[in-house]
Amino acid sequence: MVNTKTRSLWLRNSPYDAIVQVYADADLGNEFSLKSISGYCILVNGNLISWGSKIQPTIAQSTLEAEYVALNLGTKEGLYVAHMLHDALNFGEIMQSDKKDTCEIPMEVYCDNARLVDSIKSGSIKGAKSVRHLRLKVGWLREQLLNDTVVFNHVAGVSNQADLFTKPLKTLLLEKFGKQLNIV
Repeated sequence: MVNTKTRSLWLRNSPYDAIVQVYADADLGNEFSLKSISGYCILVNGNLISWGSKIQPTIAQSTLEAEYVALNLGTKEGLYVAHMLHDALNFGEIMQSDKKDTCEIPMEVYCDNARLVDSIKSGSIKGAKSVRHLRLKVGWLREQLLNDTVVFNHVAGVSNQADLFTKPLKTLLLEKFGKQLNIV
């Protein structure tokens, strides 16, 4: 925090149609705190507009479990932003339409756990015994995928910008993510 007083967030103008990108990650609990930390950042056309970090309400028994919770949180927040953006851009049309609950802003969600992304796409929860209590979260994520509301993608761990919001990072990685998120 000491070296961030002169930092600012830059927003770039974009000629493209709006696209919402969400990066989500989790840091599994450790010997100091058994509860994991969820983190996410939301970009619209490459501009960081929302981010968050939250201690998970329950103790995760595996990294996969912590990642499911983080992905669920990031996806919900991303959908909120996408709907708000859709409503702002189409206010007049929405008020005259019967489709008040639809959102046509595309949303991509990125996670650094390939196993989790595959399980959402396939509909099978791998390691079902350890994630049985997560079926509602997993089911909701799968429903978003099947409704074409969200596209889930794998991103390499060193490229997951949500790491900024889950754990302390080395200076080099901190600078890399700062540049990617237009924090100058």
